[in-house]
Amino acid sequence: SSCDVVLSSDTLKNGSVSSPLYPSPYPPRSNCRYDFQGRGKERVQIVFSDFNLYHPTDNSK
Repeated sequence: SSCDVVLSSDTLKNGSVSSPLYPSPYPPRSNCRYDFQGRGKERVQIVFSDFNLYHPTDNSK
């Protein structure tokens, strides 16, 4: 599964993004890219309200 999101300051100044199926676990083999685009000297501030990375249940890496 893949998901690509482009967020441009031309159309959106604030909002929220989430992984597929949030708050449930994301699908296996998900590959998500979130591209934040601003103009000139604009800055992007990202605040995480919930953040959980995948970790294997066995000793594999």
